[in-house]
Parts: sequence; C-alpha cells; structure tokens
Amino acid sequence: MKIILKENIENIGKKGQIITVADGHGRNYLIPEDKAILASDKNLKLAKQWQEEEAKALEVQKNEFSALAESLKDTSLSLVKEAKDNGELYGAVKSGDIIEAAKEKTITLQKEWFSKDFAITKTGKTSITLSLPQGIPASIEVEVTA
Repeated sequence: MKIILKENIENIGKKGQIITVADGHGRNYLIPEDKAILASDKNLKLAKQWQEEEAKALEVQKNEFSALAESLKDTSLSLVKEAKDNGELYGAVKSGDIIEAAKEKTITLQKEWFSKDFAITKTGKTSITLSLPQGIPASIEVEVTA
C-alpha cells in the first residue's frame, strides 16, 4: 500500500514522503491515527506542496545556523575555575559551563552541538568546534583562567 506521511515518523519516513507499507500497517494504524493518507493523485499534489514547504523551512533554518556560526567565530568566552599550580583544573569545564557563559552574552548554545567527550582540563585559550544542525560547523574561543 502506498501512503503519504503527514508527519515525521521515526524509522519510517518524513512528512510528505511517499512510502510503501504493509496493507495492515497502513489501514489499521497509520491512516486511522491520522499519521498518513493514501497516495492518490490529489494527495500527491498535497505531498509535493508539503515537501516544498519543508525545503523552504530547511533553507531558512540553514541560513539562521550559518549566521550563528559566523557570529560565533568572533566570540570569546572567559571562565574562571580553580586550578593547580601546573594549570590543571580541579574540575573540568564541560559543555554546560560554556552554555551558561554564552547565555551571559545572550548567545544560545545547545548541548547536542558539543562532542560527547568534550572537556577542558587545563587553563588557557581553547578553540572549540561545534556541530550545528544540518552539518554546519562553528567554532568559539574559550579562555579558562584560575
């Protein structure tokens, strides 16, 4: 059975996508739950409209994240942490610390943009690479002092 998804469904597809599913899954779950519609000629036009709207929204989002990446390039954050004489920090600087410091400069960062094993363990300047949505890289300068 060919259907058009009305919303993004994990492991199945995205809104507006035309997919083939088992008859029972489409008839007994997706269509009654208003998650999909049958792929008729009229509905195919509707799906194309949804895909165009989604493409426009993604383009707007990509432009916003590109602008954010550009503004982060010139941004420097400063953090003060306790450290040993050799410059090692007693507690590592984690993504949450940087997110809080960025909020003070009215910059919104999200934890998902940092690498999973991110931590700064020594004092000094560090350039951090962030992975913004849609594969847009960004970097921000962080200086940790004792």
